[in-house]
Amino acid sequence: MTTTSSPAPLYGVGLTLDKLERTHCDRCGSSAILGQYYRWERRERLCPRCLPGSTNRSLLWAYLFLLASVIGAAALVGSIEGGFATLFVVNALIGVVILHLLIIPHELIHAAVARLLGGQVFAIHFGLGTPLWSGRWRGMQIFLRQFPVMGMCIFGLPQPGWIRLRYGLVTAAPLVGHLIFAVWLWPQLNWVGVWTTLSWREMLMFANGFLLITNLFPNRSAGAGLGTDGLKLWGLITGKITAQELHSLYFAVAAGEKFQAQEAEAGLAIADAGIALYPDHLVLQTNRLGLLLQAHRYEEALPLLIAKLAGPYPDPLLQALDLNNAAWSILMLARSGQLDGTGYDLAQGKEYAEWAFAMLPWLAAVEGTWAAYLLEIGETEQAIVHSLSAAKHQEIAEHRATNLAHAAVGHHRLGQHDEARALLAQAQSLAPQGAQVRWAAGQLR
Repeated sequence: MTTTSSPAPLYGVGLTLDKLERTHCDRCGSSAILGQYYRWERRERLCPRCLPGSTNRSLLWAYLFLLASVIGAAALVGSIEGGFATLFVVNALIGVVILHLLIIPHELIHAAVARLLGGQVFAIHFGLGTPLWSGRWRGMQIFLRQFPVMGMCIFGLPQPGWIRLRYGLVTAAPLVGHLIFAVWLWPQLNWVGVWTTLSWREMLMFANGFLLITNLFPNRSAGAGLGTDGLKLWGLITGKITAQELHSLYFAVAAGEKFQAQEAEAGLAIADAGIALYPDHLVLQTNRLGLLLQAHRYEEALPLLIAKLAGPYPDPLLQALDLNNAAWSILMLARSGQLDGTGYDLAQGKEYAEWAFAMLPWLAAVEGTWAAYLLEIGETEQAIVHSLSAAKHQEIAEHRATNLAHAAVGHHRLGQHDEARALLAQAQSLAPQGAQVRWAAGQLR
């Protein structure tokens, strides 16, 4: 396994891909020149795509260990007192259930206070892992995920006045709620009874206190990439989180949410308003360019992307996204017959796509673009592999349909017509009017 601790190499500084050291994922085999984003997990070096799956398995083992510990403690107490401390096991399980349920009011308090203070709540996530259900309520996207051990409220504050104070109040509100609840509940407790009686109040207190303490501790989860409420409050206290950062974050997140909702024009209006205030904000610029692509305004996006790629990048992830978007713009202009006269060609687009994939092979959008170029240059079998892999990990329906459509064209070119028709049917069910779905249908005729 090869790893690197050197600074992230960036496109355009005289480097070539074949001379750059790569880090390999021990599970999926992908390799990237941005090895600093891979993580060790139980003796394996994992890419960001494989890491959540490992985190899910670790959580499952943690549940089993907790259950075994509770049963073991009950057996030990039973051997001393005589019998088996069944009620202790029941109480412990009640405490675990309550702990998970308390995540719901915790995140809802974040959302309610954010709205009361003039904020906009974009989404609430209950749990980690694969989404089991999602829906919209009062303009918010709600996600119920596989493991209910953590939550996240995504919000922004569009008005800059007193923004650090308001952000702090939104962040601290559930913690204050936990503290008030603990003070109210404390006189009613009888901890001795947890061994001999059904003690739901004590277990409620335990779960409430555990959630309060773990959220106050300034920590960031490596697997989920989430910071605790305590970490955010510490950032406010130390001045690491500035008013400008919070206000610009609203525009970046709002534009990103519109991208996820496939509302390109609305997202562009938000991004334009944000860039008018923060013209050097790279995330906002990247979001705006992505929205231009979503609106199929490739001729407008491409020169902006090329100009941006000529500048410095403090974050290699943003450069990789811009390389990917430039590659996709070139490909789409070529397929529509509009590339001639632009000064760009497919060879340049392939170079951009190859670099983006070398930097972010775990990102479905980047892998999908690389697969499309493999299809263009005749590496059909590899194009199918990467198209199907991208489709598996793509959350946006139209983008997943595009990946499936490219895989269908690949099978068609290999003479595998049944597979091609089946994949095209899947793509059409997801996005019947998608531009690349219609292009693929024309290729299969």
